[in-house]
Amino acid sequence: MSDRHAGRAISFRLIAAIWVACAAPATFAQVGPPPNLPNNDGADGMLRVCADPNNMPLSNQKGEDFESKIAAQMASDFGYKVEYTFWLQRMGFVRNTLREKVPNTEQFKRDLIIGVPKGYELIATTRPYLHSTYAMVFSNEPE
Repeated sequence: MSDRHAGRAISFRLIAAIWVACAAPATFAQVGPPPNLPNNDGADGMLRVCADPNNMPLSNQKGEDFESKIAAQMASDFGYKVEYTFWLQRMGFVRNTLREKVPNTEQFKRDLIIGVPKGYELIATTRPYLHSTYAMVFSNEPE
């Protein structure tokens, strides 16, 4: 292997190692009960969760993600069952999921979103449970 390729291989491994270290869950906080929402007393025993259907490793529709594990644990702690609403986490996500109300009532259709950015202005948040970063690695060498 040439010195040029060896240097790139080492650089790539270093970047990959840094990315893996940053992507690993670093800080977990205990998550308390869902916020008190108007007319949402949990009498039906359901925890209604809003999630993105394809945002791994945070959420996906198959339940292979961090957020579904957190929701399952919360529901278990409260003695509830989990019900999901999947919507792409883009513009209108909160409006079309968490803030949507049952027609002709003041009751909300869903209870919580597990993963939102710290300080997200549209909803009340808890302390962060995950600190992470995203990285994109690519080669600029022509093929």
